[in-house]
Amino acid sequence: MEESSPRSKFIKKKFANFENDEIVLDNFACAFASSRILLQGMLYLTNRACYFYSPFNVKTLLGQGSKIKIPLVDLKSIKKETSFLVFPNALRFIFKSGEQILF
Repeated sequence: MEESSPRSKFIKKKFANFENDEIVLDNFACAFASSRILLQGMLYLTNRACYFYSPFNVKTLLGQGSKIKIPLVDLKSIKKETSFLVFPNALRFIFKSGEQILF
């Protein structure tokens, strides 16, 4: 069952607000495009949210990792984009509030 999968155990360990009835559907290696650097990490898609975890952080690079939870109900749209010239290799999450995050 999904409850005992390594992905579910990892997310539950890293995100205290991971709900018991959430199901991990897939995961993807990616990078979060912060204002300063790209933070390499993993994006986990569940039936309720997207979770991004990177062992790196913007301030000190090493140390405490970076965590982002994006509830699906807060999203207006997700757009596939081209970040390096030719290939569509990025996802832009657009929130109902107007805020945007690029992976």
